[in-house]
Amino acid sequence: MVLSLSVDKDIISKRINGRIICTKCFKIFNVYFNPPNSRNHYCEKKYLKKRSDDNPKTILNRFETYVAKTKPMLDYYNKKGSLCKIDGN
Repeated sequence: MVLSLSVDKDIISKRINGRIICTKCFKIFNVYFNPPNSRNHYCEKKYLKKRSDDNPKTILNRFETYVAKTKPMLDYYNKKGSLCKIDGN
């Protein structure tokens, strides 16, 4: 069985574009889904940084590359009846 996580492009974009990392404790947060607050993050806000490659243009390019590279494999395993799609949203 081959597992495939299916996630909408908009959700992926929010997950990546909203990502922020604490450079002191290395915890990862998301401004949309898991924002840092006084209960889950004890370092100063100055340590919260966004990765330079977490931007809309790079995210779209990553997504399109992933779809183009994996589609032939997914089609192959789907035809064999061994593909199991999982909703990763």
